[in-house]
Amino acid sequence: MGARSLIATFIILLASACSMSQESRQLADESAVTFLGATSGASFQVDDSELMPLGQGDTRYVIDSGPHVIRVYQDGLLVVQEKIYASPGQTVEVRIR
Repeated sequence: MGARSLIATFIILLASACSMSQESRQLADESAVTFLGATSGASFQVDDSELMPLGQGDTRYVIDSGPHVIRVYQDGLLVVQEKIYASPGQTVEVRIR
């Protein structure tokens, strides 16, 4: 191996050893509301949206970040009304009694 080849190899190794690896991760910025308790037969409303039935299984629903009024109805009667603030990445729990 000639002197030039040896110097070129050394420079390449030196340059590759000094390169920086960069990784970026994005946190989930999706807000959500989840309902706990007596969800059977219940429906809910976020702010002035239309009523949506609560499922039997997963009761986590994605909402926009910010302030909201959550209403829960059972048999047509308002049983829960809460003012919440959902931060980005936060899941707010609403209990139904």
